[in-house]
Amino acid sequence: MVISGLYSNKPQSITREIWSNAFDAHVMVGKQDVPFDVTFPTAITPTFSVRDFGAGIAHEDMEGFYTVLGHSTKENTNTAVGKWGVGRMSPMSYTDTFSVVSRHKGMIAYYTVQLGPDGSPQLHVLAPPMPTNEESGLEVSFPVKRDDIRQFQDAAEIVSYGFSVPPRVTNSKEKQFTGVNKVFEGDGYYIYNDSRLRGAYAQMGCVMYPIPTNYLGNRNIAVVIQFDIGDLEVTASREALSFGPHDPTAANITKRMEEVYANLYQKMQDQVD
Repeated sequence: MVISGLYSNKPQSITREIWSNAFDAHVMVGKQDVPFDVTFPTAITPTFSVRDFGAGIAHEDMEGFYTVLGHSTKENTNTAVGKWGVGRMSPMSYTDTFSVVSRHKGMIAYYTVQLGPDGSPQLHVLAPPMPTNEESGLEVSFPVKRDDIRQFQDAAEIVSYGFSVPPRVTNSKEKQFTGVNKVFEGDGYYIYNDSRLRGAYAQMGCVMYPIPTNYLGNRNIAVVIQFDIGDLEVTASREALSFGPHDPTAANITKRMEEVYANLYQKMQDQVD
């Protein structure tokens, strides 16, 4: 019930959560400049798949990792996007089962995660660890309903905007991510003209969060402002920013907006001069 009710836009949220975990896995092993692999669901192969090249997960850690909500190794670090310990379970908001392949220290193992009779996730070992020459990393996949294929493809386009190194699409040479159409770039922000986005966004790590219009001096500005991870608080679903009474979000957005406008005006004045 917690997992299913957490996300309002499930295709986009699932894509964001699983891709963010792949991003974090690469950061943790110093592969920030290496793209992870994604497979688009298609009519021929309606499967959502993400394969990173991080460290993978040891067999003895899989049980706790995929059956305990809130289990996170990222809560006390500002180098990783995740921290709530629920994103890896996001496929459960869409399907009752998904597959995980872990390649870790020269071993490969196959698993499925399913909802048990009591509604809680259970891990099943399809094939125990065996030797492999494949590069370490984690692979997550699940089937997509044919009626939802387009939604997942569109979601991937939007989510990809947050990645400075976009994922590599493995099942299409033509369908690669092009990024946002930037028309002006300043110090820690850029203005865009792109029909697929609307309004202002705060970017932390690889995730872009909509900024409410009441925090913008110009409500029509189409801008993406970059923040350090930890500068802003986010909701558990990571679909929105959190503006709680003790959260630094509002103050930090206001400060950065003032800096953006000052920088933008100065650059305009420099061009006029």
